[in-house]
Amino acid sequence: IAETLKAARLALVEVEVKDERLERNIARLKEAVDRNKVAVKSAEFLLESAPKQVAPVKDKLLKLLADAKETIKKSEAYLDKMRNIKG
Repeated sequence: IAETLKAARLALVEVEVKDERLERNIARLKEAVDRNKVAVKSAEFLLESAPKQVAPVKDKLLKLLADAKETIKKSEAYLDKMRNIKG
């Protein structure tokens, strides 16, 4: 019996299972993060290149930028966790 169990254990192979729904969600979240990064860069460009034009909404824009950067940070951490999930 011991020999049979040993042979069975040695015959085991690791199988990677892909979860298509998980992969789709990872791709969607990554795409959203990438779009958010573009929006952040655009807003920062506006603040630099047109300070007079954005002056009336500067405080709101700065708050939106801070919130967006925090969301990106949290989303990237969540993406790292999702990538480590085995199917």
